[in-house]
Parts: sequence; C-alpha cells; structure tokens
Amino acid sequence: MNTFLGLPAHPLFVHLPVVLIPLGFIGALFMLARPAWWQRFAWPTVIVTAVGTLGAILAANSGEALEEAVRDRSVRALVREHVEAGDMARGASIVFLIVMLVVVFAPRFVKTIAAKKWWRPLVIVAVVASGAFSSWAMYDAGHSGAKSVWNEVKVIGEGDGD
Repeated sequence: MNTFLGLPAHPLFVHLPVVLIPLGFIGALFMLARPAWWQRFAWPTVIVTAVGTLGAILAANSGEALEEAVRDRSVRALVREHVEAGDMARGASIVFLIVMLVVVFAPRFVKTIAAKKWWRPLVIVAVVASGAFSSWAMYDAGHSGAKSVWNEVKVIGEGDGD
C-alpha cells in the first residue's frame, strides 16, 4: 500500500507503532507494578500493543515502495539503515505482542500456571525485555528514518541552488 486517502502511507503508518508500542509497554509496566490492575488493564494494553504491531507491519510494507524511489547514493545508505531498523522494529513488536498474548491468556487456559512460583518472575522478565527492546527498536527506526528524510531534504536543497 503506497497511499492512504491520497497521502503517502508510510509517514502516516509509522506514527501508530512509534506511539502505541511504548504506550503498551508503559501499560504493561503499570500492570506489573500493581498486580491488582492486571485484570482491569490487560485487554486495553493488549489492544494498544496489537494496533501498534499492525501499524509496524503496515509501515514496513508501505516503506518498501519509498525505498525504491530514492535515487541519491548518499541518502540510499541511510535509507538502507532505516529499512533494517524498521524490519527489526516490526519483528520486535510482533514478539512483544506474542509475549503479551501469552502472559494474558496462558493463565486463563491453564489455571494452575499463575500459581507456580516461576510464573511471575518469568512474566516480569519476558514483558520487560520484549517491551523495552521493541520500544527501543521503534525509537531507532524512527531516528534512522528522520535522518534519511532530512539528509534527502538537504541533498535536494543543495541541488536547487545550482
């Protein structure tokens, strides 16, 4: 998908994961800090994380067309870096969503799992590790994308003065 409502799709889609993945991570941290909030906020946190993950998938797919449009070699290297960071962000957000789904649904299907002594430490490590990494990956992808856009603007601006 290259356009959405007549606008370039990639710049629109990237805002979903950049905002929602860290927000899902913050929600998960609040739930870990106060287990009483787990039942109340589990669904909203999973939904926010799922929409953010969908946004990461859409952003990565829509960015592929933009990658081909870049002609300048100096900018192309930055775009390649951004593509790799975007692929990492997409994968990390998928892992974070899977972790959240397992953490929320496993105790519902296996009633004894939440009573195990190893369950809560495992949940804490899995949620914190996957949420922190996916949030960092979103930052890294966004930062590398901004660098490539602003370098292309600079390159285009230099060509206009000749």
